[in-house]
Amino acid sequence: MHTDESINAYIIGQLLAGDSFHYDPQDRHGPALAAETLPLVKLFGAKNFTSLTESELRLAPVLAGSMTVLLFGAGVEIFGFAACFIAACCLPLARCRFITAAISSMKPCLSPHAGLDVVGWRALQTKQLWSAALTGFCAALMVACKETAVIHFFALACAGGACWLWNKRTHPRAFSLRMAAMALAAFLFTGILLFTWFGRNWAVFLDC
Repeated sequence: MHTDESINAYIIGQLLAGDSFHYDPQDRHGPALAAETLPLVKLFGAKNFTSLTESELRLAPVLAGSMTVLLFGAGVEIFGFAACFIAACCLPLARCRFITAAISSMKPCLSPHAGLDVVGWRALQTKQLWSAALTGFCAALMVACKETAVIHFFALACAGGACWLWNKRTHPRAFSLRMAAMALAAFLFTGILLFTWFGRNWAVFLDC
């Protein structure tokens, strides 16, 4: 197993033993993978660390990766059929045997990233509050999966700013404070909920 997978297995073992998740920015990623994996291993009957199997621990990344492939279908309207079809075909190929372990810990981050692209674009087009809320939710999941999500946010902000400057004369779009507030509220609510392990560890903000 990959190092990240081993650490996640140890964390799941602690959670099964009754401990709460404690976020440590020094050597652990965010709580999203643990939150996704714990109910799945319980569903398969895992009671403690020694009863865990590799298949159970890798089920959450597999499901997240499969969801990402499906999300490419929702992105056809944005990126076009050819680009989404090629991306959807290439992603499963990345699970080849020689790099499965290296990429499996990254899979859960791909799904909210793809979701952020799709629902964020739809929020800009439709100005619907639920789309803005989903955008904030996906952004929070990205951070809760891996802190390097801030790099994606920076890249998206640069791309969005460039597009806005390029199209502002022909396609002006008014900034919606309500949409931004809804997205921010969903982002903060989801992030706090996960990083405090559903309200059980508020000291996490002091430790960080």
